[in-house]
Amino acid sequence: MVGECSFAPEKTYEVKGMEVVEKRKKKDIGKTVFLCTILSVPISNFLVFWLYVNFDSILMAFQYNKGLEVHWGFYNFTRLWADMTSSNSTFWMSMKNTMIFFLSNLLITLPVSLLLCYFFFKKIWGYKAYRFIFYIPSLVSASIYVVLFSYLIRTSGPLGMIIEAFGGTPKALLASSDTALNTILVYTILSSFGGNIILFGGAMNHIDGSILEAAKIDGCKMGTEIFKIVIPLIWPTLSTLITFAFVGMFSSSGAIMLFLESGAEGVKASTLSYWIYAQVYYSGEYYYPATIGLILTVIGLPIALGVKKLLGNTMEAVEM
Repeated sequence: MVGECSFAPEKTYEVKGMEVVEKRKKKDIGKTVFLCTILSVPISNFLVFWLYVNFDSILMAFQYNKGLEVHWGFYNFTRLWADMTSSNSTFWMSMKNTMIFFLSNLLITLPVSLLLCYFFFKKIWGYKAYRFIFYIPSLVSASIYVVLFSYLIRTSGPLGMIIEAFGGTPKALLASSDTALNTILVYTILSSFGGNIILFGGAMNHIDGSILEAAKIDGCKMGTEIFKIVIPLIWPTLSTLITFAFVGMFSSSGAIMLFLESGAEGVKASTLSYWIYAQVYYSGEYYYPATIGLILTVIGLPIALGVKKLLGNTMEAVEM
């Protein structure tokens, strides 16, 4: 009896230990199932809408229709070269307009956004109201904003009334090849500040106020403060936005489809993005646009990587 009782506690501890292990196993299984369920959505999205789409688009670049059959070859590449060398093609016009939108973002939108954020950061009079006004386009749906902007610039709208008041003749800005592109460009610039203001504002809010106070005591002027203190401190954010601008260089565009429902070629406002869209939507082409996308990627990828490396070597990130 004494011998049997001596082993009872060990068996009890062993049973309890097994129960704890089983509970942990069940808990670990539950965590694994939960994580797999949560991660299945982004992983599926990546596999289907990025990996499959991009891999398939590369294959489609080497395919073309001949009758009812699909053939493999370099026909699309020779066709693209023919479009590039043809006087009747809209390729170079689309390329020029794309570069205009790209440069306007790089040379106007980004610097102006940075300057605006600097003044907001310095808390000028009414900075909260100004910040809200510049961020409104990011809050309002693009289609609604386009309708409002179109009403403002129409011949019978406020802009037309002002022109008539000064003795001028209002013109349909979106119907003329001389003004359509510039009108859409102005809209694009005015509606592009919101996102940049949020990013620059977040970066500037991390700047230690004592740094600027010390600079002010030393007699630092506004220009010196911006270029020698603020920009180096927010350089990671600024360099990232510049890199993203180069990444999307060939896809730079405006709200062309919302403004010009009848087409952009007639008013010389087409961009590469719109040109590719028109190939698919109006002509039912799939293989030829895939070739265009592949060529632009081959050209744009080394440019973006080179800019990223150059910006990384230009200025070291300053820790705050």
